[in-house]
Amino acid sequence: DNVMINEVTVVPADDADSYDVTIVPWTCNTEEDDLELLGVLDAEIVGLDTSGMTGFEAYEAKAEYLKTSDSVMFSSDSWGSGTVKIERTQRGTRAMTGTFTISYKDQTIELPVYPTEKSLGPALEAFGMVGVK
Repeated sequence: DNVMINEVTVVPADDADSYDVTIVPWTCNTEEDDLELLGVLDAEIVGLDTSGMTGFEAYEAKAEYLKTSDSVMFSSDSWGSGTVKIERTQRGTRAMTGTFTISYKDQTIELPVYPTEKSLGPALEAFGMVGVK
């Protein structure tokens, strides 16, 4: 994935034996780079039947489930009747896409949503603004 994490906080939740985990990425991401729900090692996703799948197919099915779902319940024979529930309370803010326009003295130019020094300076100079830094 292309997600870089800026901050992670873990605090006890109101319910006993529960924690609230907040993960803040460095930047806004595209939908394809959404952070998946966290998985639990050696546990099964309740309600996801992977019994007729190869190991790789089961892995892909679990990965897709964690990427597209907003909640998941895990269980393991070693836990007895215990389960672990993970919920996404909010998806990340989407990165802007497309372009924007700037108009000045009856001229309009189009720029990418994240202009750089190399794109913004020459664009403003096209308006006749000489020496833009």
